[in-house]
Amino acid sequence: MFDIGKVNILEVIGKVVDLKPVGSEYRGLCPFHSEKEPSFFVNKEKGVYHCFGCGAKGNVITFLKEYYGYSYYEAIDYLSKEFGIEIDVYNFNKEKKVQKLIEITYNFYHNYLMSNFDLLKRVSKFKNLKLKTIKYFKIGFSNENLLSYIKNNYPDLYNEEILIKSGLFYKKENDIKCLFENRIIIPIYNKSNKVIALMGRYLGEISNSTPKYIFNKNSFSNDEKYFYNKISIKTNAKIFICEGVFDALRFFDYNLPAFAILGNTNKFDFIKHTNCDIYIAFDRDDYEKILNGNINNSLISSLIKSLIDTKLDKLHIFDYSSNKEAIEPDETPEFFVNIENYQNIYSFLSNLYEKSPLEKKIVLENFVVELYSKIGSYSKRKLFINNLSYNLRKALLGNKKAKVIDAETEIKSDILLKAITDYNDNVSVEEILSQLDEELKQIFINYLRREMTAIYENPKYKRIFELTKQKMVV
Repeated sequence: MFDIGKVNILEVIGKVVDLKPVGSEYRGLCPFHSEKEPSFFVNKEKGVYHCFGCGAKGNVITFLKEYYGYSYYEAIDYLSKEFGIEIDVYNFNKEKKVQKLIEITYNFYHNYLMSNFDLLKRVSKFKNLKLKTIKYFKIGFSNENLLSYIKNNYPDLYNEEILIKSGLFYKKENDIKCLFENRIIIPIYNKSNKVIALMGRYLGEISNSTPKYIFNKNSFSNDEKYFYNKISIKTNAKIFICEGVFDALRFFDYNLPAFAILGNTNKFDFIKHTNCDIYIAFDRDDYEKILNGNINNSLISSLIKSLIDTKLDKLHIFDYSSNKEAIEPDETPEFFVNIENYQNIYSFLSNLYEKSPLEKKIVLENFVVELYSKIGSYSKRKLFINNLSYNLRKALLGNKKAKVIDAETEIKSDILLKAITDYNDNVSVEEILSQLDEELKQIFINYLRREMTAIYENPKYKRIFELTKQKMVV
């Protein structure tokens, strides 16, 4: 076992952050986002760091993974050498052999594809892959001679334990079999440009017994399961997030950075720490789930919930309602690379609400309340509410889930105050106030009392307060 307690986290982080002592901790400018006032704290005794600006947090291994892009085993290797800490050499060497086996495999498959012109032409046509893309990402095609190739050229890796541990092979009736058969092989790169796994896309007719995509499972792929198209994030002000590898490769054709989630919306903490705008480019069928009221099973909604707190004003979702011919980035990339075809989070939610049938509106209201509860900053919560459409804010006044969090977040009062100050000829203040139940009346009058100074500085607020007192039992 690796003894992390022997690591001085200050020495590691101090190489990239100028840390100054503040009480029992150390403080500096966060390395994960741009800031002028330091909000990044390191606790030497506990061996952890936390940024109150962007939410970055973890131990020294987390820092090495997030800042340098190390894998878990690369971080352990670095720390063991830096601090003279003993590690389990036997198991560590096994992991190195697994990594080497993955590298040998994707190179073997790539060379096989490049040497077979007819197959190369077929693969290229199948997903409209350009030759430069195939070469750059070392895309290949499975070949049944892989095992004999390893046996003849890398005898130190021809070991049943290593072969099985890599996830590239499996055992069946005492024989070792290759995982990939008749499949396009795509190396899965993480954000530090390292191959952590291979994906196989079946080239043929798909049946219930033949999955379209399969991955080799190993300790590296379990660590970070997503695909990065290797376009530098540091030189771009935007990142596209899509569903599949071929979608991300299409953005590569336009020199735009993209991550494919591969079904996982919870592995994007590093994106929260960037200053980039996020453009969600998922397939049409996922958008239609939301339209049909199935929002809880939508990848779009899951990703929004994951990023809403740190990326509130930087979230953009593809607008399918205005782009009827768009299907998915892989098939119609010209729609998805144009940022004018995306909506901000406020427009996305408000437009969805207007388009939803009555029975689906309550589902969307509950989702908005859930998003509100995930936003940590009170000023951001007010910003979120204020930028939603009038009709959606008004609908939230009667939402049962919103009532549950009244005392904690005052969502009702935020919505109500904004709704009333936005009144027009069609909706009177009296009409809105008449919709409140006794509990909400009390919450709102208490809210107005606390905002007394602002109310009497603003004539419109003063009128609201006087009308409210007439309508409520105080």
